[in-house]
Amino acid sequence: AYLDAARANAAKRKWVTAQPRLGWADGDPMAYIFPEVVLGAGDGVFQPERANRMADCCTVKGTLLDWQRTVTDLVYESDLALFALCSSFVGAIIRSAGTDSFGFNFAGVTSRGKTAALQIAASVWGNGAEPGSDSRAFCRRWTATANALEAIAEEHSDMVLCLDEIGSFRHAEKLGRSVYNLAGGRGAERLNSSGQRRAVREWRTVILSSGEISIRELMSQRGQHQRGGQALRVFDIPFPQDGLFPGRADAAAIVRKLKQAASEYYGTAGRRFVESCIERFSTHTEAREWIRTRRLSLVADLAPDATPEIARAADRFALVHVAGELAIEAGILQCSIERIHAATRSAWALWRAGLPEVDDGKRAIGAIADFIKSHPGQFPPSTDEIKLPYTVAGYLKVEGHKSTYLLTEEGFASAIGDISKTAAIAALEAANFLFNDDPKRKMSKHPVAVLGQDRYRFYAIRGSILAGIDKNTVPDVPNVPDF
Repeated sequence: AYLDAARANAAKRKWVTAQPRLGWADGDPMAYIFPEVVLGAGDGVFQPERANRMADCCTVKGTLLDWQRTVTDLVYESDLALFALCSSFVGAIIRSAGTDSFGFNFAGVTSRGKTAALQIAASVWGNGAEPGSDSRAFCRRWTATANALEAIAEEHSDMVLCLDEIGSFRHAEKLGRSVYNLAGGRGAERLNSSGQRRAVREWRTVILSSGEISIRELMSQRGQHQRGGQALRVFDIPFPQDGLFPGRADAAAIVRKLKQAASEYYGTAGRRFVESCIERFSTHTEAREWIRTRRLSLVADLAPDATPEIARAADRFALVHVAGELAIEAGILQCSIERIHAATRSAWALWRAGLPEVDDGKRAIGAIADFIKSHPGQFPPSTDEIKLPYTVAGYLKVEGHKSTYLLTEEGFASAIGDISKTAAIAALEAANFLFNDDPKRKMSKHPVAVLGQDRYRFYAIRGSILAGIDKNTVPDVPNVPDF
């Protein structure tokens, strides 16, 4: 009787879809899953397949007005704080924009407000408490393994992923690969204990990171070269010495006030932003066209006549601007579009001022020149037959006033590190630094006394490479993979 009654009751009830992850549901009609509610088309309930802490940290406290009065009113005074806040909203439009995940790393000395900027961004979606001070804090720290980072990124899909203190990353020797994977939006394929293939983790997010040094410097300390593709996925933004609120005598007090406010009022802005997007567009296809048109005009303004790499970077900054505009339209941010534009341009200028070389070919030329300068003992004269060092990277060939460095395969690989070999050779040829007497081969034959009477193949690098290059005179090499 009990089972019959239960069956009859179940037949009358509405089916509810179990949603295994937060963020946008599958399909073109907009439906967004929060731990406590589904906004937009369809219904459902958040039911993660794995252990997940987002139900505790992606929560709401206070009202939107509380958050605006205590957080945003102060943020409008700081370009970087406003930029970080607008970046937080980007997570919700990445899918509609049709772009990959990307991020920004605020790098600078301690106690300048970097963590506060991350807490402000985190308070859009959940508990803005300082990472480490509260187990429910939405902002996390880099103190995790590479595998754990994938799980964290998946949890923050279609939101912002705030990671504090990049210097504390446990696998610093794998930092470059981890940054690339985070921005790639897809985890590694793995097997479980029974040899079965695990489901691959996937995510769409904007990464906001902080640290005392840049990603490029941290990788360099670990003997890694930052590739151009990595530099264009998570952008190192030098944090000003005068912090978030330059020129303010009470800057430290303002930062403390912001950090406190972010931990007291949070979560309402993200939900209102999603609601507004659903009301305005209803489908991702409709949103994509509007976002695309707006981004194109902003890229043209930020980087007119730029190289493809710089234009690609400008597109990411433009998306932050677009998110800020939508937040104004939603009534979340109560400032002008011109103020958003000024904050975006300020962050863009900081990145351009510390701009790394993002073209792998040009970076390879610099790396080879630096390698030769720092390892002169590994290039004995090609005419010597005795007194050779234990290991060599190549040989020095001198003819009159011209010198040529003959690099072995191993020596060439050591010089360029993990930079693309294809891109390196193409750039050397374009800059006329690579001697080549056979158009079908990249290596040319040269005699070396200690190796006998025969001629052997080397990468023959002209000594003029040591004088440095003018980046504007070395042509870009198209269609060369950067990773």
